[in-house]
Amino acid sequence: MSITRKFSVAAVPLMAMSMALVGCDFGANDDSTTQKVISETPQDSATEAVDDSAVRDSSNVAPAVKDSVEKSAENNDPAETPPVVPDSDVKDPVMTDPVATDTAVEDTMIVPATLPTVILAKSASGCFQTWNGIDGKERVLTELDNGSETSGYWFFYKDDIDGGMSIIEIPEESVEDVLQTCGGLCVSFALDKGTLDYNPYVGVGFNLAGMIDNEVQPVDASKMGGIVVAYTSDLSMNVEMGFTDDVEKELKYDVPYTTLPKATAMKTIEIPWSEFRQAGWGTGKIISGEEGARKLASLKFKIQDKSGQKGKFNIIGVAPYDPTCSYESPAPAPESSSSVVGSSSSVIPESSSGDVPKSSSSLVPSNFETWNGAKGVARINTGYDAGMETSGDWYAYTDEMDGGLSTITWPVPLGNGFSANAFDPVVDACGGLCGTFTLDQGTLDYYPFVGVGFYLAGEDENGNIATVDATAMGGVCVVYTSDMSATIEMSLGDDGDREIGYNVPYVTLPKSSVVRKEEFTWAQFRQASWGRIYISGEDAATRLAALNFKIQGKNGSKGTFNIMTIGPYGGCDDKIDVLP
Repeated sequence: MSITRKFSVAAVPLMAMSMALVGCDFGANDDSTTQKVISETPQDSATEAVDDSAVRDSSNVAPAVKDSVEKSAENNDPAETPPVVPDSDVKDPVMTDPVATDTAVEDTMIVPATLPTVILAKSASGCFQTWNGIDGKERVLTELDNGSETSGYWFFYKDDIDGGMSIIEIPEESVEDVLQTCGGLCVSFALDKGTLDYNPYVGVGFNLAGMIDNEVQPVDASKMGGIVVAYTSDLSMNVEMGFTDDVEKELKYDVPYTTLPKATAMKTIEIPWSEFRQAGWGTGKIISGEEGARKLASLKFKIQDKSGQKGKFNIIGVAPYDPTCSYESPAPAPESSSSVVGSSSSVIPESSSGDVPKSSSSLVPSNFETWNGAKGVARINTGYDAGMETSGDWYAYTDEMDGGLSTITWPVPLGNGFSANAFDPVVDACGGLCGTFTLDQGTLDYYPFVGVGFYLAGEDENGNIATVDATAMGGVCVVYTSDMSATIEMSLGDDGDREIGYNVPYVTLPKSSVVRKEEFTWAQFRQASWGRIYISGEDAATRLAALNFKIQGKNGSKGTFNIMTIGPYGGCDDKIDVLP
């Protein structure tokens, strides 16, 4: 059976929360902090979303009035150009009711021949209640309602308030009917950029606590541990944390999120709060996923991609990561000497990214030797040299080739007896690779940047940059200071980076004026949501060419950085040598 309908749904804001992950015993596995695919069912029927348009906006409307749909898209910039950082002044638009017209995009959607058979395990009484679309209940029982009885209703949103013309449609006249037809919240979409200067989007979501005086309310959802979702989607989808307007302004709209890969067959994925991360383009407050969970207002599922993209998705089930809701999230790290490195005898605590077990004894041995700048040797012994002795040498880069005018100023002149660009004098002076940066946008149409990095294997005998399988490193640890947040990016070399549209996996280093240690497994490296070609951090590690440390931000930003130690995952000691 096919259903064709013509509807134009009122466009909605840039913000969107997504649901993800399907139930599993929280903490049952040692690697429970890493996003996991629990099941993948070759079930085309679960994938077939329907095209239609009676939509619901329950985010700012009482339950009885909820008849609108909106949605948000998740893949942005062109594959052949660097990512355009969203403007931090762009706010999440207020959701509006959809209006049925005769000027919609016409698409024929196929209703699933058979309904999804997945049933997520029920959660404990008093806990966020597992929602299975096949049960036909339009409301998600969050058990966190503020008494308004407005929590858990699905809402839809899109980009029209910012000038986009994207369309989001459902195959029936109500969410209830959609659930009966698709066994989940199935949606079709058509992305249309309109007058936007970034990629169009659509999305769906629900509020955790509900509304008071038409204002979404926050709630402490940390005991959920995270979220589990069963879904299908023709494009990758972001699950975003939504907050009150005041909090999102404070974050400059750089909200923590995680990415669900596209799935033509049904997937069940679980994600702990610790796996929600900010993109790093914002200049506002740094917030972890676990901290965000303590003030969470909504969860949104957003799709964003190039104009002209069409497709469908189906949210089949949503559950808490911890079905008993007994998870105790770690308290925020105090700003004291116990959380930073102040001298060579200071002890560095577990980093915020350290939910994954950190014992290096659980990793396959790696030949990568932990580099400590205080020892005065500039070159890093990666253990992966391609035979030309060019691995592990530091290099610097800026946005000059793209039209930027950003600079890095070194504290002393570069050079040694072999190379005029050698960083030995800098390392000697700083006990690490230190510099002062100035970000100047020049003619760029995105935020300016600077960076430093090193090759794992260096050049081969033909002068090409070699790639290596760095899986044995397990990931990366780093000790540093930086006046701005930075990213560590995995480069696959020129050809490899071009192949994935330059959307390389990365992690974010928080800004820190005091010496700080962070470490990340390869699995924690994720691509940004704007890309179209998916690669995991673990896959990227099997063909790694270089590691780059990049600082990107608003025009005119200035500051300093110092990279003092780099090693494989678990390789940075708790006591760090720091020059006086």
